[in-house]
Amino acid sequence: MNLWGFIFIGVFLSFYSEALAQQSLEDRVADLEKKLLESQKNTQLLAEELNVVKKQAHVALSSLSLNGYVSSSFRYTPTSNVGNDLYGLSGGENQRDRFALDVVSLSLSSEEKEEEWASGFNFQTWIGPGADLLGTAGNPNMWPGSPEDDDSDDIAIKQAYIKLHLPVGEGLGMKVGVFDKVIGYESTDRNENPFHSHSWGYTVGPRQHTGFIFDYGVTDEFKLHFGVANSTSSRINGLSDNDNQFTLIGALEYKLPDQIWGLGGSDLTAGTVRGRPWDEGKDNQPVVREEYYHFGLKGIDTPIENLSAGAAWDIVDNRGTGQNGDQVWGAYLNYEATDFLEFNFRGEKFNAGSGFGTSMSDGWGTTLGANYKITGNTQARFEVRHDKTDEKVGGRTDNRSFIWNLIYSF
Repeated sequence: MNLWGFIFIGVFLSFYSEALAQQSLEDRVADLEKKLLESQKNTQLLAEELNVVKKQAHVALSSLSLNGYVSSSFRYTPTSNVGNDLYGLSGGENQRDRFALDVVSLSLSSEEKEEEWASGFNFQTWIGPGADLLGTAGNPNMWPGSPEDDDSDDIAIKQAYIKLHLPVGEGLGMKVGVFDKVIGYESTDRNENPFHSHSWGYTVGPRQHTGFIFDYGVTDEFKLHFGVANSTSSRINGLSDNDNQFTLIGALEYKLPDQIWGLGGSDLTAGTVRGRPWDEGKDNQPVVREEYYHFGLKGIDTPIENLSAGAAWDIVDNRGTGQNGDQVWGAYLNYEATDFLEFNFRGEKFNAGSGFGTSMSDGWGTTLGANYKITGNTQARFEVRHDKTDEKVGGRTDNRSFIWNLIYSF
């Protein structure tokens, strides 16, 4: 082979090697492009899955609601460590003549669902000295004050129930667990009550129940409640001295039609709680049976603009050796002076029986209060209260209180 042959072969091999290298590079680029495309698809799928998870998390969190309030007060009693401030949730001598944290209330609940079959929950706890006043905490089989009883904790469950919506008629609601009373003019929660101090009618009535209760809206204006509880008392899981005797609860709410002269548009409430009280773990409860009856009217229009009225009648029938009943008649006025300022008046006449305790006497009471909304979340209240009894209670027949209260709701 001559020289030109070797040159030709060398050039051919050079071009061939370059072609092979070029083909290998193109294959590698194609392979990398394929892997990049697959990676992009996987990234897109992961992004879609992440969005789904985010939406699910958002729905789960948005379906829960956390709210509550903080209440703090100052109560001055000119008579100092004597008097008859035995009304419900007063704190007695432990909150006289001092600044006090009343309660921190926290509520967690699920959103209401407009479905034929729906469920949810509501949980409310009180934290602070006021928690002990609820009477829900503690061993249901130990009497208060016993070494084994632990009801002096500063944390108590106020409500904890499962709520159901059943497809019966227009919709039947049901609560199972611990829930608030359904009768009575005033609310246990201080941010919903017209006054910081509670009425004598509230004092003799039930507050919390452990059991179940139904509610059914017959019409938009007429609603019924019916339930069964362990006892008439607040103690969670507490039974009466007869374990087979449960407490029955019944109530109605009705917005009166406009055609009723003088009462049209007002809210009528009536109800009863009938059963036996918690036996305090003693098995010798002196009250054999308690029957509560309540009648109330709210939002009664008056000839004076922005002035509304209300009325309440609470009856307690205590049955047992040496026991007698209680009755409280109450009247309320509310005047909305501005969007930020309102005035409230409460007057009561009471016949004190076993529900008030052995140390109480018949008498009357008045309360005048002013409520000012500082911000959308904060309200300041000042009230003057005067209670007078026919006989001395705590060394006096007259008891006056001046109360300042600040509440922040969220």
